[in-house]
Amino acid sequence: MKRMIESVSEFCSVTGMKLTCSTCKWLSYAMSDGSRVVSSELLNINDEEIKPIAVDDCLKYLGALIATNRGAKMKFTDELLIKVRHQINQLLLSPLIFSQSLDAVKRLVIPQLDFIFMNGVVSITDKKTIDENIRCLIQKKLKCPGLPVEVVYTNWKDGGMIIPHLVDRLEVL
Repeated sequence: MKRMIESVSEFCSVTGMKLTCSTCKWLSYAMSDGSRVVSSELLNINDEEIKPIAVDDCLKYLGALIATNRGAKMKFTDELLIKVRHQINQLLLSPLIFSQSLDAVKRLVIPQLDFIFMNGVVSITDKKTIDENIRCLIQKKLKCPGLPVEVVYTNWKDGGMIIPHLVDRLEVL
């Protein structure tokens, strides 16, 4: 890693580019007695130390999570799921007509959930809870508390709403 940083620094000095240490972070750990510990190595750019990431922390790179353990990923995922739940509530309780709210959930919320499912650690309980939240809010929007669950997941040609079943969707992703 140090040699790579030196190579990049040499390139920058030749081209006139400059590395900014404050925007850099690094993640490195070593195994000690069967557990992960932060590496004691120090990395520098332009005589400034690059901040290391703790073993129990995570780093977001291009929107995706990089972490060394499940706990850090779950913490990050929980924060994203709170935002998604809030969006679902706002969309389905908004003054939009039902078809607009449903379309917004499909186009805005489901892709975010797909990203979270692929990059984070989500428990089955959380998936079921979000699935239930979506169904309950649909029932409130329609003022139809006894709406069968199958109607939410069924194809529109068969009288459904084509909302993906989140537990099944995770398996596919």
